[in-house]
Amino acid sequence: MLNLPFYLSSLFGLISAILIVYGIATNGSEIYTRHSLGYNINIIWGSVIFCASMFFLALGKYSARKKI
Repeated sequence: MLNLPFYLSSLFGLISAILIVYGIATNGSEIYTRHSLGYNINIIWGSVIFCASMFFLALGKYSARKKI
């Protein structure tokens, strides 16, 4: 059976992992002080996307158990 929330959460989890790793690798770079007011946008948005992926996964698990 095709479980779309699982695949969506996996895709968003992969994208968030890439963003977080890139944000950690470029932490302290000059571009953050000039363009984003000192915030590491990659880590912030990677964390937001990771939370969204966990939300999709939880919804998928809940809807898979619910009998209609």
